[in-house]
Amino acid sequence: MVVQAGSLNPIPSRTRPLNSSAPMVLWLKPWESRSLPVLPRTKQFLFTCHDRTSAASPRGGGVFFVLVPRLAHSRKSAREERGSGMEFDDPRWDSLHGGYRVPYDPRKALSALEQGNETDSAWQELCTELYHQGDVGEASYAAVPHLVRIHAVRGVPDVNTYALVAMIEEARLCGRNPPLPPNLRDAHDAAWRQLVDLGLHELRTAEDPELVSYIIGVIAIGKGQLALGRLSINFNDDERKELLKEAGWI
Repeated sequence: MVVQAGSLNPIPSRTRPLNSSAPMVLWLKPWESRSLPVLPRTKQFLFTCHDRTSAASPRGGGVFFVLVPRLAHSRKSAREERGSGMEFDDPRWDSLHGGYRVPYDPRKALSALEQGNETDSAWQELCTELYHQGDVGEASYAAVPHLVRIHAVRGVPDVNTYALVAMIEEARLCGRNPPLPPNLRDAHDAAWRQLVDLGLHELRTAEDPELVSYIIGVIAIGKGQLALGRLSINFNDDERKELLKEAGWI
């Protein structure tokens, strides 16, 4: 990537000293992505997205290279209308696909999280099935409103929620994944707005570096700053410093 400085230090607080308008070359290489403890680390390239829209934007969509049939149109339940996601008794869960591109029903694991039963196993299952090496599916999208709802009810800052939801959204916008079905969009967008609000509140007292990074990543993605969000969720602070060093900024 070549960045051409049009003038000397256009943003002094963010720009290295320049003696001329010579181009600055930023070399982007593949890094190991930071992920949940139960998720395998994967090689990813930055800035290869085909959709730069906000996670909560009503436009959504984008260019994807794998086209899959959309879910059949049907009347939304009252829960969907108010942005709480598909009811657990909705038969459409049976036809949704997860990260492995095979049918996966996350309701049992989501219920375990909600009830506080064997939460470690539940997170292990959800992180493995909903997100697989950059692949996600409709079940991943349908799970997001419930992950956010459960997080809000528990009232405890949980890095797993921010990390999994952010990684699903990154894969939706940047990977070769199915588009967000129309019947899931309202709940999905409402959940993202709620998680951004929760993140802004929980960031005030957050101390754990990973929690801070994932919250900042969620806020950035939710506000339409996808590249910033990806830097936050895929790199730890040492890796971000190395990027800045290689760019000549430190």
